[in-house]
Amino acid sequence: SNSQTKTKKQESKILVSTLLSGPKALFLCISSLTPTLSLSFFALSFLSLPSHIMESQSGASRFMNSLVVALCVAPILVIVGCFLLGWNEKRAVCDQRALDEALEKVKEVPCTAPAEDGHLVLFSCDVSDKGLASFELPGVFAEKNKAIKGTGVQVKALMKQCVESQDTKKDKGGGGGTTTTFSYTVEWSDHFVDDSKFHKDLLWKQACGVPNSWPDNFPTSKTFYADSAIVGPYTVSKPFVQKIPLTAPVKASAPNGWSETKTTTSGGGSFMEYSLEAVKTKNNPNRIGDYKVSFWTSDKSHPTMTVLGLNKNGQVTPWVSGKSWLCSGGTVYDLMYGKESKDDVFSVKMDEASAMTVILRILGFLLIWFACSRFMEPLGVLADCIPCIGPWLGDQIEAIACCISCFPACACSLGVIGVVYVAMRPLIGIPMLLIFVGTMAAGVLFKMNSSKNAEARQPDGYYGQEMAVN
Repeated sequence: SNSQTKTKKQESKILVSTLLSGPKALFLCISSLTPTLSLSFFALSFLSLPSHIMESQSGASRFMNSLVVALCVAPILVIVGCFLLGWNEKRAVCDQRALDEALEKVKEVPCTAPAEDGHLVLFSCDVSDKGLASFELPGVFAEKNKAIKGTGVQVKALMKQCVESQDTKKDKGGGGGTTTTFSYTVEWSDHFVDDSKFHKDLLWKQACGVPNSWPDNFPTSKTFYADSAIVGPYTVSKPFVQKIPLTAPVKASAPNGWSETKTTTSGGGSFMEYSLEAVKTKNNPNRIGDYKVSFWTSDKSHPTMTVLGLNKNGQVTPWVSGKSWLCSGGTVYDLMYGKESKDDVFSVKMDEASAMTVILRILGFLLIWFACSRFMEPLGVLADCIPCIGPWLGDQIEAIACCISCFPACACSLGVIGVVYVAMRPLIGIPMLLIFVGTMAAGVLFKMNSSKNAEARQPDGYYGQEMAVN
């Protein structure tokens, strides 16, 4: 009994030293204990691993990277932003001309028989059941289900996958370095996540348990469309078919071992979802591989569609406008759900074109603004290297650089838009170009006045010598 008591005391001392001395002592301790105690220690060490890990970057490395960005990447981004703005304005003018021409030439036709051959037509008719394409459900669902007839089939699939995320922050206390924290969680994903590209191999295996997988016979998220469909007396091509909404859920037979769940949408409707649960094991406590899928097709209870396109012997295709100054011709076509009037169709088309123009303008301006702010990034990195107050000072310099760079970005954006509009819309482009020139001139004058004021505040050499003699 004395020997057993002595052994237990020794094991207790080893336990305390292990918890205090770190992984190396843990390994040595495991090798000296009994197999049962070694296994318990190994499980304890495995569970106590962190859920994230950090990776540092030195201030010198950050500074060199910032120089490369400022001298090489930023100029390229400015050029790309200018090209995007110029192309967008040209596209906007050409699209507006095409819509104006289409509005003048379009002819509204009935659903009785094809009419106005060779012209741009507008009609509201029902999608016919005749000629609908047949789609087989993909993967394991193909065996127990018949082909579905419709204008298309949409597959919405999700599987639990191990996902990597990272967060980079500046080091506290100066030095200019940064620390990137990698963390791993299990989330529903609509695509396969390749865990071989994760940065920390040991950590993701500890956090997730097993590698990601997506069996070949499990459907992935994808949409299939028919090459054509019959709407009234007309046959519309695939660009029109792709605009028909797939909102009707498909009731399918679940494969063996799968379960069916009736799910309610936010709009109050319901659909069937088919799922297969992964086996929960010691190595897979998070059930990576859990899978769920639903299928959708066109709604036959609401078949009416409004079509705008070029009629060629009953075949409807996209219509192309005539050529004009700097425009090679714009493409106009559409398919809308339900019955719409000519004015409503073109109002929607013009609103869509205007929204696209505004979005691309904002993207182009933000790209140029970001590029201009990167020119001063090395200054912020140098400030980060100052001890104690470096990170705070670097943040202030970056904020000031962001504010200052907004003005040349605005001027550059207006200049590019103005140049394009001078060629295509002079009444709008010339004022924009004048604003650009005025802004740049104001910046140059401000710089010149600042230099003159600085020279006036400093005495010249002769005056300084005279003061020294006195």
